[in-house]
Amino acid sequence: MIRSGLTNDETDCSFKACPRCEYPAETCRLWFWRFFANEAVGPAVAQRDDLTEAKMAHTRIRKFNTKDTYPEQKLDNDLCQAVVTRGGRTVYLRGQCPQDLDTARNIDSHDPAEQTHKVMQNIRQLIEECGGTMEHLVKVVVYITDVRHREAVYRTMGEYIKGVHPVSTGLVVQALARPDWLVEIDGTAVIPD
Repeated sequence: MIRSGLTNDETDCSFKACPRCEYPAETCRLWFWRFFANEAVGPAVAQRDDLTEAKMAHTRIRKFNTKDTYPEQKLDNDLCQAVVTRGGRTVYLRGQCPQDLDTARNIDSHDPAEQTHKVMQNIRQLIEECGGTMEHLVKVVVYITDVRHREAVYRTMGEYIKGVHPVSTGLVVQALARPDWLVEIDGTAVIPD
């Protein structure tokens, strides 16, 4: 609300909840920008992607797709340069590897794409067990053991983060904890209150 130049008193209205999503009016960004866009901040600001997305739990700054930033590679990852969260519960995920969460057994594959599928399924499962969804994922750190696996790993990861736009850091490392592992990804999620 500081961005718009409005004080808290100016953002109060007689509506107790957003008529569309039923969240309290003061916490529903969709309601705020629909209600105040034309009168308070003008349509140009209200149309900015980082202010009008009702589906996103957090504000994503400078969104991009790796198709544009790495045109020589066959990638399709929705990422961003920064994520702004407000309140909520922060969930720090341990680096996830291509193994079953219940048994700690490795999957039977040395394919980087298949290993990445298992890693991302684990990340999704853990976030859901914490009460969130993938849209609450704000950061990933990707560790790979061979730069030649980068495209396969990132293409596969992209399937799970489509439309989410977390920040991402990627590293090529000499080895992971087990010699069969080609990829490990850790993540951070912030689940709104």
